[in-house]
Amino acid sequence: MKRNFLRHICFALIAILLVTFTATAAVLQPEDEGAHRVKVKVYIKEGENKKPKAAKTVLYCVCSSYKRAEYLKKKLDAAQTQYFSGDDRAIEKVLKEEEIVLKKSRGNGEFEEALIAGRGVVVFHQDIGAVAVEVKEGQTLIPAVLVSKDQIIDETVVLGSYGDNGPELKPVPGIDTGDQVTFTVDIKLPAGLVTDKSRIICQPMAVDCQTEDTLAYLKPIILESADYHKKQDKRMGFDYHQNDSVARGYDPSYVLENDKMVRYKAQVTYKKPDKEKIYRGSYRVVLEDYHHIIWDSGEQTTGSCLAFKPLKFLDLSVAAADMELTDEFMEPAEENTVPMSRDLPLRFEQGKDILTNDSLNTVIQNNIVAELKSYGDQLWSVSVQGSSSPEGSVERNTLLANKRADYARRFLNSKIKSGVPIATLEPRLYTWEDFLFEVQKLANQEMYDQVKAIVDANPNNVGYKMLKDLPYWSTYLEPIFERERVMVCKYKYLKKHIMTADEVVETYFAEKPDYVSGKKTLSNGDYFNLFANVTDTLELDTITMLAYKHITSQSDYTSFRLAPYVANRMALIASRNGMPDVNILKPFIDMRKPVNTWDKSDAMNPVMLNREQIVLNQAVMYFQEAKLDSAMLFIEMLEKKNAQVEATKRMRKLVVFQQGYAAYLQGLIKDPKLVADIKAAERYVLNSGDFNRAIIWTELHAQLGKSREECERLLDRMPDDNPKKWYLKGIIWADEAGKEPDVEGYAPINSNGFHKLSDEEEFALMRTDPLKFEEYNKKLDEYNAKLEDDADLVDTSKVPFFLAYFQHSFDMEKKFIRYYRNEGNVNDKIRKEYKYSRKDIPAYRQKFEMIKAYHDQQIAEETGTGLNEESTQEQSSPNNTESTAPSEDNK
Repeated sequence: MKRNFLRHICFALIAILLVTFTATAAVLQPEDEGAHRVKVKVYIKEGENKKPKAAKTVLYCVCSSYKRAEYLKKKLDAAQTQYFSGDDRAIEKVLKEEEIVLKKSRGNGEFEEALIAGRGVVVFHQDIGAVAVEVKEGQTLIPAVLVSKDQIIDETVVLGSYGDNGPELKPVPGIDTGDQVTFTVDIKLPAGLVTDKSRIICQPMAVDCQTEDTLAYLKPIILESADYHKKQDKRMGFDYHQNDSVARGYDPSYVLENDKMVRYKAQVTYKKPDKEKIYRGSYRVVLEDYHHIIWDSGEQTTGSCLAFKPLKFLDLSVAAADMELTDEFMEPAEENTVPMSRDLPLRFEQGKDILTNDSLNTVIQNNIVAELKSYGDQLWSVSVQGSSSPEGSVERNTLLANKRADYARRFLNSKIKSGVPIATLEPRLYTWEDFLFEVQKLANQEMYDQVKAIVDANPNNVGYKMLKDLPYWSTYLEPIFERERVMVCKYKYLKKHIMTADEVVETYFAEKPDYVSGKKTLSNGDYFNLFANVTDTLELDTITMLAYKHITSQSDYTSFRLAPYVANRMALIASRNGMPDVNILKPFIDMRKPVNTWDKSDAMNPVMLNREQIVLNQAVMYFQEAKLDSAMLFIEMLEKKNAQVEATKRMRKLVVFQQGYAAYLQGLIKDPKLVADIKAAERYVLNSGDFNRAIIWTELHAQLGKSREECERLLDRMPDDNPKKWYLKGIIWADEAGKEPDVEGYAPINSNGFHKLSDEEEFALMRTDPLKFEEYNKKLDEYNAKLEDDADLVDTSKVPFFLAYFQHSFDMEKKFIRYYRNEGNVNDKIRKEYKYSRKDIPAYRQKFEMIKAYHDQQIAEETGTGLNEESTQEQSSPNNTESTAPSEDNK
């Protein structure tokens, strides 16, 4: 027994030694035991019937197991979907949460790693998605195939087959108006499928594009033959609508007929639970007789996450209301507090809160005391800030700086007897980086290198002592340390003078940077005088933003006489810029009280609530935020008081336009009165301005039958600094991809535009003007040399116009790329052929410059003005272009 016990002990010791040896070996070995070099070759597949092709540079990471790789693959795919739906940081968040570090492959899509069987590898491409592969025993080469998601949905999905033409379900992009998405159910069944005993059940669904979750089953659509419906009514006890579970979706207007083709379209609307998200409509179709399913569309995708958003750029400020600046809003100008900051260069002994004992410190103390006393009772507040040079620890320096500030505070308290509070600010702790920056400014490289070497090696008191031994100490270095121990004294005092209206205007323009930065401020009365005397609209917008910031920084600001006027102007700016904020006007509205109600709870300062202009503009902003129900509450408030009658009529038209225009264009509105209302709303929107007409025509050009030329004539009137112009140009040129004019000879090089002539133009120039022809040839040589030698010049020959226009709009307004990712005007087929890729952005930008140069040349040729900047701008100016928009009477 004892022998067995000893044997167990020996086995245990051996096991411990083996574990220790194995662990040590694992640490010492550069690669895992059994690991071997494995090459991964990445391919991209872009179509069901296409062969995979070799990828270029991709990202990858090695995982501890294949299960982990699959998990990360799903996370990255979901993040990529969110990224293309507008969340720019989705991929970055996953990498951070999962602690993933992605490596780059070679340029040919290959990489090698030391791997063991059972591990997994995740390959990721930002434009395509991720794939997970498993490392198997003995593998030395692993293929990884990324499948392009762009190939999954095409314009037409054919499901099943019947003779030569099978049933068709078209995934038409929906129309997204912010608060709801409207999509079309489009069913086509060939003749021969339907009999007198047939019924079609169509189940529309709402799907979240980010997660692919089905969120709601919408009202079904039921189509029946006459015979089927008659017998079904009999089977349901002659009470079809009461007893048939799907009867609520029965459409009596369309009757299935024996051996006739089925061509059915209907519109389905889904109220979005989150207006910021993207949803698609999907539907499943089943054809059946009394006992059997004849045909089932199955799980095929029948909807598109692309969507038309015709209202996203609409200028709704045309329905808003200005507020006249009257004496009702006038407040008297006030004495202002003026902030002042003074260095208090009291020098302290190194490492102590004791002043250096010399006459200069005495003079400085006396001067600051005299200055503060000179303001008398007008002194508003005083604060001091201590500082410390970098030698020593952070804790010690903080304590020292606070002690120095306390010294200054006690000193000033003893000299100023007015009772003005003296506060201590957070200390200023200088670092060695601050010190070296000051040394570098002395422009002595040898001194800087020597000082930096000491500081880098000894960033503490030892380094400080070593610096004192340098020959530069007393002349250059010591003054820097002394300046870093200087006190700062800040104070405010009342400025007795009250500015007149002329003085406030003059002062504002003279010191505008200080007002914009917040260094200086004005009183409510001063802002009233600015509004009353400044006429420039852009300057008034700036004044509005400053006044709003000033007023809202004060407590109970809604009681100020000027506040509602300023808030209303601020709301109009937000609305006009397409960034509505209902919180701006909310404090001036009480839903429990009627329009234009006086609140006299403060008898000396009565306040009007629910001003009609404010109520109207709040309705406009709720409308812009796609919160239609809330907008209508404010419209009804105005209608009860018969206030803003014409404006509320305009808002009603906007509501009708939003709710019914899409269905009207598809011929799905049958009620004559509703059709008349929608037409009236259409006339109002299209005649509310050339910009709105350009927006609607362009966004819905296919539905309205508008040509690119018709839309572009309106778009060209929009100013070049408006990013909406270039986004809309991208929309209208998307259908022209591959059919655009050749603009390759119009590339501006070295900021000088160069037009490469055709052979006919060269011959004509040589004949008519030999000197200009000679000059042209010199520029042509320079242009060709640039093409050959400039490594940065990219190939733009295959870049379509629409991507160049879209990129220019993205450069001007970054958030517009979120619109493009779901833009219904650029269908899947076009996106498949002309992918938007970040690596091609330089080519898009260069192509835009070519298009612009070509466009300017066309204008010059049409007008005969010659191609120069001044004439081009003159011709393209909105003020010099006759409007083609028909008037209300003409329509």
